[in-house]
Amino acid sequence: MRKYIENTGANTLFVGGQMIPPGEGRLVDVADEPVPELAEKKTPSLDERVQEILAGNVTSVLAELPTFSNEALDRAVELEKAGAARKGVLNGIAAEQISRADAKLQAEQTAARAQALEAAQAALMAAKAALDAEGDTDKHPALQAAVDEAQAKVTALSDDQA
Repeated sequence: MRKYIENTGANTLFVGGQMIPPGEGRLVDVADEPVPELAEKKTPSLDERVQEILAGNVTSVLAELPTFSNEALDRAVELEKAGAARKGVLNGIAAEQISRADAKLQAEQTAARAQALEAAQAALMAAKAALDAEGDTDKHPALQAAVDEAQAKVTALSDDQA
């Protein structure tokens, strides 16, 4: 059977003894079965990919865990418990999940400290501006106290980030 085959890929394609450069097409004799080079490649499902990795030994599974998404880690726990239920694999998955949760928590806490420091610095600048606007600082102990308090917050938050 003759069929028009167009090469939409980036590499030269060989079909039915014909060379088809990228971006071109040719009429070629092809078998009635689909051409393997042109058949759509099936993307494995999450379960298939996880099961393929879980089929390995404990060491190979543990080496792959950092490449898993959080969803894949959750699915790996379920599949491993339903299958071999290897303690080493389950402990490794739990350790990876804890490590990721800790990293996320640390990042959130760092961001919160940075935001609090920024707010404290703004409050310090506002308190200093209010004190400077009054001129004589000895006559305004409340304004001086506000500056001192804001400075203490900035110092404490700066020490936390160091």
